[in-house]
Amino acid sequence: MTNLFRALPVLSALAALALPTITAAQAYDGVGGRIEQQLNAIQRNIPLTQNGTTLVPWASTNRRIFVRFQADADRDVTGFQINMRVTFLPEIVPAWLYTADAQGNPATVVASGYIGVGTGLRYCRASFGDAYRIEAGKQYFMAFKLTIGQDLRFGTASSGLNVTYFVTPTGAAQTAKIQYGVDTDGYSPKITMQQPYVGQSYDVTCTQASANQPGFLYWCPGGYGELDLHNSGAPGAFLWLDLPSAQLVAIAPAGPGRTRQVTLPMPNIPGLVGLPIRMQWVIPTNSLPLGLTTSDYAFATVY
Repeated sequence: MTNLFRALPVLSALAALALPTITAAQAYDGVGGRIEQQLNAIQRNIPLTQNGTTLVPWASTNRRIFVRFQADADRDVTGFQINMRVTFLPEIVPAWLYTADAQGNPATVVASGYIGVGTGLRYCRASFGDAYRIEAGKQYFMAFKLTIGQDLRFGTASSGLNVTYFVTPTGAAQTAKIQYGVDTDGYSPKITMQQPYVGQSYDVTCTQASANQPGFLYWCPGGYGELDLHNSGAPGAFLWLDLPSAQLVAIAPAGPGRTRQVTLPMPNIPGLVGLPIRMQWVIPTNSLPLGLTTSDYAFATVY
């Protein structure tokens, strides 16, 4: 609890970014030590010192970067991380997990989420909305969007393994000693919200929360922000509420399970019909420096 209350004022002081409307993102909270468990799953060149960069210029079409990896075991993939930076503006962009075809090229999207990429070299962490079970020995791709006008630079190791990547799904294969990790086998706080009707109560649930920790439910009326909490001490977590209008509406007590639920009343006021609502859970965790992680968000219109 101490970590959480120390962290919440930090969140309140951060300025949300005004970006186009997007679908829900996802953060996760690993079993035991989130960072320790996730980092050591499937990694390439992470233990080696980064001593250079590889330029990936932006393309006018098919702006998706694909980095190939091979599964070392059957695992539930929750996201990935790559040492990289963009040229101009920090962004939160869509990220995906792809299968590979028989020729080792990108094939099918099997998981999706978001990744925050900054202008300084760091391990940028993607988080998927749902875990996907990969199979030992098969190839897959980490992928993310490269925005128009933004060049990208991968951090590269001085030695180690060459990693194959593609600038477009049909482009020529290229290689560099990219430093990356595939995050697996963790828990992903998720939010579900019943449809709110005027004059009726509705439930808001968080599954896969941290055991023995409370859940803090925030909401804002319609407006949203997009804030990557990596530099604030919660890599992989995103805040999806408009901070100036976000309000704490409920606290779900701590319990040994990983589900938290609250029941909220919707006043019987006809003028509330059509009100857009966005909600997100904030969950304390001792495995991140910020002391918390976040769920994805839920959005609904009052009927």
